[in-house]
Amino acid sequence: MRKIRVADLFCGAGGSSTGARQAIEALGRDMDLVCVNHWDRAIETHKRMHPEARHYCQDVASARPIECVPGGHLDLLMASPTCTYHSRARGGRPTSDQQRMDPWHVVTWLTELMVDRLIIENVPEFADWGPVDPKTGKPIKSKKGVYHAEWVAATDANAEIAGAKVRLRGISRDMVRNNPIAARAVQIIDQNVIGAGIVPTVKSRSEPRAERIRKLIKRHLETTSFDVLGQHDLYGVQGLVMRCLVESGEVLVRRLWSSDRSLALPFQVQVLEPDYLDSLVDGQLANGNTARQGIEYGKEGKRVAYHLYRNHPGALDSFNQETMRIPARDIIHTGLARTSATSRRRSGCEPSVSAWRRAESR
Repeated sequence: MRKIRVADLFCGAGGSSTGARQAIEALGRDMDLVCVNHWDRAIETHKRMHPEARHYCQDVASARPIECVPGGHLDLLMASPTCTYHSRARGGRPTSDQQRMDPWHVVTWLTELMVDRLIIENVPEFADWGPVDPKTGKPIKSKKGVYHAEWVAATDANAEIAGAKVRLRGISRDMVRNNPIAARAVQIIDQNVIGAGIVPTVKSRSEPRAERIRKLIKRHLETTSFDVLGQHDLYGVQGLVMRCLVESGEVLVRRLWSSDRSLALPFQVQVLEPDYLDSLVDGQLANGNTARQGIEYGKEGKRVAYHLYRNHPGALDSFNQETMRIPARDIIHTGLARTSATSRRRSGCEPSVSAWRRAESR
């Protein structure tokens, strides 16, 4: 009979591991234990209690789950992530050298491995976590506890996506950058859907009019003037959209009107990653409309505007930046929908991440 596979993240004196071992022994089984902590003293202490375990003295953030857990399957994942910054017992005291890694790294292990059961040790305030205001760096009081609510009671498609989309999008992009299997998969999808480009066809009862439109396409859409950055023509933009769609699950194409007389048509386009959407614009707005994760809806439920950051929020100079309200008529927002009512989308790579990780480790 095979051993029960267990991982203990942020392991310390070994209490959680001991409890797991006792429970497994009561079932008449043996335990295969792997433990991770960045603090060498914690690892040394845990080794004395559980010398049979495999120990990794490194940050949970940098530890590769698939390398720590060959085969990619855990019967039980135990984690005791940091509570220093949100415990009511903190009392303004400085943190110790045993400050532990952020709880979001536990999500990485859940995403990249097949985990049957999860136990997380933390303080009650853990359930109060919500979005942080990028301008102040402090939690938004009106959003207190929304992450916990989304995990335990996310029956609405938008609520389900809200807490997970950023993390899953980051994992997907990392896979495409660093995993050759993922990079090749995105390339194949792009080649099969877009290829050399989806060529527009002009049909008109008036041949002279059709010819004028063909010339405009050639002079504008089939030149880099079509792109506001001057890098891609229509077909290059199509490729950008397709790759972003697969990696991030959604993409925005913004139309910018121009007074530049050198342009054959008075507009250009800008391809934007979904990061540009200000998800903190959410709920009832002052103008009477409603917003969901950066998308503004009118009273009849129709999309009327998008709230976008001026610069990419991940840029080094993005702190305290303003949000623009862009009319919906100037935005094409497309994505891989899970339901018809979903405002935002999750990465198209999400279902394949674990399989790619396992294939990479072979």
